[in-house]
Amino acid sequence: MLSFSDSLADAEARAVERFRDGSWNPGSPNTATALELQQAVQVSLRLTPMRRVELVNALGTTMDAHWGVDGYFRLAGTEVPIIVTFDLTKNQDKIRLGPRKAGTDFFLTPTDFSTDQALNAFGHKVAHLLRKRYKEIHHGGR
Repeated sequence: MLSFSDSLADAEARAVERFRDGSWNPGSPNTATALELQQAVQVSLRLTPMRRVELVNALGTTMDAHWGVDGYFRLAGTEVPIIVTFDLTKNQDKIRLGPRKAGTDFFLTPTDFSTDQALNAFGHKVAHLLRKRYKEIHHGGR
């Protein structure tokens, strides 16, 4: 099994390929729902367009196969990758058990983007983890 960092490198390489072929743009996702999710996190972090959150599609990569990560939110423009991962699912049994693979931070379900209130709550949840990880890396957790 590939390490998490090697799988992340694979997903990043695939993200570049998908951007080049026009099938996925992490800075401005190609589907309305993905764009709404990305913007909810962006707004929750109160970031300007110069500093943004990107939504990376990891489906079909080793992140997906080995770590259960379907995608992740990445704070753009950082030297060290600051990411929050998710597994997109409708499976209620899987949701009840919680993330089982070490690479997944949380499940993303249709409920998370069913209403504006749910979308805002989702954005806050991801923003909280991104802030926490940024502080851990850049300020020793302070």
